[in-house]
Amino acid sequence: MLKKWEDEIRVLAREAIEKRLRTGVNELDFVKEFTVYYPLHVIMTLFGVPPEDEPRMMALTQDFFGTADPDAQREDVEPLSPGAAAEQFSAAIQDFYAYFDRLIEDRRAEPRDDLASIIANARAEDGEYFARSYAYGWFIAIATAGHDTTSSTLATCLEALAENPDQLAAVQADPSRIPDLVNESLRWASPVKQFTRMALEPYELRGQKIEAGDRLVTLYQSANRDEDIFEDPYAFRYDRKPNKHIAFGYGPHMCIGQHLAKMELRVMLEELLPRITSLQLTGERKVVQTNFVGGLKNRPLVLELS
Repeated sequence: MLKKWEDEIRVLAREAIEKRLRTGVNELDFVKEFTVYYPLHVIMTLFGVPPEDEPRMMALTQDFFGTADPDAQREDVEPLSPGAAAEQFSAAIQDFYAYFDRLIEDRRAEPRDDLASIIANARAEDGEYFARSYAYGWFIAIATAGHDTTSSTLATCLEALAENPDQLAAVQADPSRIPDLVNESLRWASPVKQFTRMALEPYELRGQKIEAGDRLVTLYQSANRDEDIFEDPYAFRYDRKPNKHIAFGYGPHMCIGQHLAKMELRVMLEELLPRITSLQLTGERKVVQTNFVGGLKNRPLVLELS
């Protein structure tokens, strides 16, 4: 089904470049002024959320993922309280529920050709609608992870290309390598930092005994720099093959949106990279303070386009 969306995503990519960049020299914070908008607009367009509601979705996503970052804390949460992160997480979820509750009502009354209608009108085997809590879960997963992670990866990709101009030139000379560049950018950025899993049976890993019921934290940034898996893991290499990164998880926990994310990144890079004549980093880089999902928060640079 994603194939039918590629042409529209390409239009959105071109519109983002034309709207937020210009021919010639662009001196900007690439995160704040570019990358946060494109993936958000794509996912909300596919979702069926109107453009005027996109700032609200952006703010709620930052509330949702930025519980540890002072720049993303809500005014209605006491920042120094012991449960501040949990309070902010809960408040953001309730705001999402309120928004999506109205969306469910609208799409059940008047279904459209969008993701919101598919989720709102999904039914169980008995023919009844799925519980609203189930629909809320899908809405939140798509509306948050569907753009924030892609934005982080795109910003990290441009940063890495600025630091490795020879690789930028190589990909510009051979655009067929852009999918490889996307994969390496995902490994390098690892926008999802961790998830917790529970062992279902006893296991021993490198002498460490794990018992059934033990909870373990999977650290994706560490795994994606595993010396046993990756040659020269602390170097950015656009042509890395094989590239067995797990930025999208693994097995039954693989990210359901991975193919859309890769398509968004590939299409944007296909549109943007051929126009870059100069790319230089300036100013201070900052990252989101998070132990869950996030990446670059600020990345000033000078971007010259033909």
